[in-house]
Amino acid sequence: MRNFRSPLTRTTGSELRITASDYLLYRRCPRSLHLRLIGAAPPSHPADTRYPVPSDRLEVRDLALAHYSKALTDPSCTHGPFVAAADVRRVQKPSGHAVILVRDGTSVKESYLREAAFVDFCFTRCGAKPQRIYVQHVNKAYRRCGPIDPDALFVQADVTRRVATIAPQTAEELERFSEELEADPLLTRYHEVLCQRPRTCPSCSELLPERDAGHVSRLHRGGPLVDELLGEGITRIVDIPPDRLRHRRHEIQQNSLRTETPYVDARALRTFLDRLAYPVCYLDFEALCTAIPPFDHVRPWEHVPFLYSVHREQSDRAISHAHYLMEPGKDSRVEMAERLASDLDGCGSVVAYSAGFERGVLKRLMDVCPDAAVDLQHAVDRVVDLLEPFHEFAVYHHRQRGKVSLKYVLPALTDLSYSGQTVCDGYTANLVYRYLSSDEVPAESSGPAGAQLLADLVSYCALDTMAMVHVVRELRRMAS
Repeated sequence: MRNFRSPLTRTTGSELRITASDYLLYRRCPRSLHLRLIGAAPPSHPADTRYPVPSDRLEVRDLALAHYSKALTDPSCTHGPFVAAADVRRVQKPSGHAVILVRDGTSVKESYLREAAFVDFCFTRCGAKPQRIYVQHVNKAYRRCGPIDPDALFVQADVTRRVATIAPQTAEELERFSEELEADPLLTRYHEVLCQRPRTCPSCSELLPERDAGHVSRLHRGGPLVDELLGEGITRIVDIPPDRLRHRRHEIQQNSLRTETPYVDARALRTFLDRLAYPVCYLDFEALCTAIPPFDHVRPWEHVPFLYSVHREQSDRAISHAHYLMEPGKDSRVEMAERLASDLDGCGSVVAYSAGFERGVLKRLMDVCPDAAVDLQHAVDRVVDLLEPFHEFAVYHHRQRGKVSLKYVLPALTDLSYSGQTVCDGYTANLVYRYLSSDEVPAESSGPAGAQLLADLVSYCALDTMAMVHVVRELRRMAS
């Protein structure tokens, strides 16, 4: 299989090379591109360097490129500081050539069109304007059955006309960008210049001062209101005029901060808790989600469970725990479904946090294992979403910082937290499992170190379900 690698941002010596991804980054945040150019950009996620796995985009490209035997030999060109790399360049009848960009999404995204416009600009300036431009993306309707069928996995969309509509704007932007690079090759002018959305930017957010629970940026789903308030010099939630608060949740958050006490709607909370029937089973899944389906009967980007944790609480508060972890690289979802049906047997309520995910996984396991379908449907019918009282602000603690995810609720209401965990979020769990499933896992990670990583996965998933146990117990205390 052919290996594809994007052109390096910097080439030998001091020659500057800007790719389409660099251009998109520049459009979003010039400072982030500056940091990339000087080699100081933070990784997209802290775990990326510890558990290296091929990106979905790279795997999709490799799979697609292996089937283009008649492609032209040179799919790239250089114009000034810009390097345009098409994944495939082929003859286009009656004359000329076409370029194809292979991407891992399931539709033609705006960013793909911007990349295509970048490629079109460079090839045109080099005297080789593409006659047609295509984006080849993943077919979301594809369902794997046996070896991957590239002809069925991919959809090829002709985006020539759509690219033409943004080509003039792209040309103007790139000409200005080229002039700026000529005067300032490393974009040093942006070294401490925040982008337009610094709060959500991995690079620029590091320059923002630490935001405590009372800062206006912590306003629950504040959106544009936060920017308006900051523009008016209002930095504290407690200082927001009442007529500017746009939702009851904002009023609750403001009052909780002023009094430094949790808000509790005892009646609503009791109504929620009365729905829980013993024995209560607290359920959490960890799942893979990849562009190329890893197993049969899986679609692109479908969540495929590889681990579950169940804590069962009896009416006398006795707790037992069960879990199931698939061997990395092996499809044992049938066994998982059968084990889960057994572990949930006789349950009263099945509690999950943001339960739509768990319901979806349970229903897909029913398809995989029809023998367990009746028992798993019983579990689906009894699912209770622990997110509800927090989403509705029946309970709000000022230490939640405007968030309602379990990662914020747990330390706000209890003495527990996710700090100190090797695996501390779902992204890292996904990455670790893919790393252990890879054929290229280093030898040192396939022995005791690999066993420890598997144990860390189980520990993280078990903490998710035990966290729900503690949160429900605290809610019962608050409602009494």
